[in-house]
Amino acid sequence: MARGAGGSLGLRLIAAILALDTLAFAAYYTASRAYVRDFLGEVEAYRYVAVLVAAETVPVLLAVALGVLGEAFRGRRLVAAVSVLRALFYPLVVFVDPKLIVIPVFLGSVFGYLFYINALGALLESVRGSARTYAVVTLVFPIFWSIGSLVPGVLEPIGGYTIVFAFVGLLGGLASALLALASRPGDSGAPGYSSVVASLKLLKPRLIIVLLAAGAGLNLFWNIMSIKLYETSGSLLLFGLIGGTLTTILSTVARPVAGVLADKVEPIKMLAAVYATYTVYGLLMYRLEGMPFIILWLIPIYPFREVAQTMTISRSLPKEYQVTAASIITLTYSLPSITYPILYFVGVSVAEAAAIYVATLTLSTIVLVTVRGAQG
Repeated sequence: MARGAGGSLGLRLIAAILALDTLAFAAYYTASRAYVRDFLGEVEAYRYVAVLVAAETVPVLLAVALGVLGEAFRGRRLVAAVSVLRALFYPLVVFVDPKLIVIPVFLGSVFGYLFYINALGALLESVRGSARTYAVVTLVFPIFWSIGSLVPGVLEPIGGYTIVFAFVGLLGGLASALLALASRPGDSGAPGYSSVVASLKLLKPRLIIVLLAAGAGLNLFWNIMSIKLYETSGSLLLFGLIGGTLTTILSTVARPVAGVLADKVEPIKMLAAVYATYTVYGLLMYRLEGMPFIILWLIPIYPFREVAQTMTISRSLPKEYQVTAASIITLTYSLPSITYPILYFVGVSVAEAAAIYVATLTLSTIVLVTVRGAQG
């Protein structure tokens, strides 16, 4: 199998592996939101999604800790091989009480993060800080998300949610197996303690805090809005078509533009502009209903955030720390969800989630405007 310079996995191979994983996760995401709404009802679904998101994202802490603490996890091949175990957990979603699906989801996510941190680290090593190259390779994200989002609507009438979640487990396990087979024993598989400490010293604490705060508002609000989109669309197939396929088709156009922009403009400044845009955009999403809500949903802002945030962190760290960079990037997206179970038990409303969203995005924009570079 082709390899890039320095023993890195070839970009085409990394793209293929990430494509399979994206296909699986898009199918999972679409099916899980609809499944929760179908079995728990409108009121409970809006609240329960906070716990579900926490079960999906908090496991990143355990995944990173396993890499830091265990010398056995210092090779990409072994880490990827272990992550194949996620294939066992997602099919179990339909066999537990709907309020307990967080258990198989949590376990599957632990191994999913072990896979993703390694795959993203391999990609960052290969693109060598080029936002344009990164954006082109990761076109597989929107393309295969658009396909995966339709899978539940196609498979559910054939075999119910059972076949949908079995499909998720199968593809996720296959992506992990391919990464394991394609990796060499010497490839870095997880960040060591020393590299994590050194990397955090290179990044400004306030930058990390801002990324976590903004992530908290964005993750909570948009997962709640996904329930609103499912209700607005009226069917699982249309939900996947609007929320996944059409949105990500437009993202395939936006992603290369985001890459070019991040190579011309300092990524951290680009990220501040994205946060400011999100603040206004989210308020409109909260207020609008029906077709205006659907049309606004289709506007592809996320690629600009993802490229800017990834490049801000990746370029701040040397090449030998890119697996660590992948861990930190993943943490900034996922760690904020650790607070969501508290919000669930408190009973956060849609209006309160919107208020949290606006507050965190506004403050994050202000702070990022004052940051001059990510290092230091």
